[in-house]
Amino acid sequence: LKDCAYLAKVPDEERFSYIYFTRGGQRYVQQIDYIFLSERFRSLLVAEETYFPRYKNLAGVTLPVPQKLEQKNLLPSDHYPV
Repeated sequence: LKDCAYLAKVPDEERFSYIYFTRGGQRYVQQIDYIFLSERFRSLLVAEETYFPRYKNLAGVTLPVPQKLEQKNLLPSDHYPV
């Protein structure tokens, strides 16, 4: 099995589903959620539709990725969907 994000060549800087902040406020992004695909079905993967969605506000505008813990705490979840 292979990670769909890897197979679709999602750039490393966009490949995260979780943001962690240390007590000192340093930010780390991590991919801790995956969708795995058998090599047998690789041809069915649509790279342009493989991404990590970001939250949007009520007007449908994508919210910026949090740079501080306080911003992260305003999101509906501590994970981004996959």
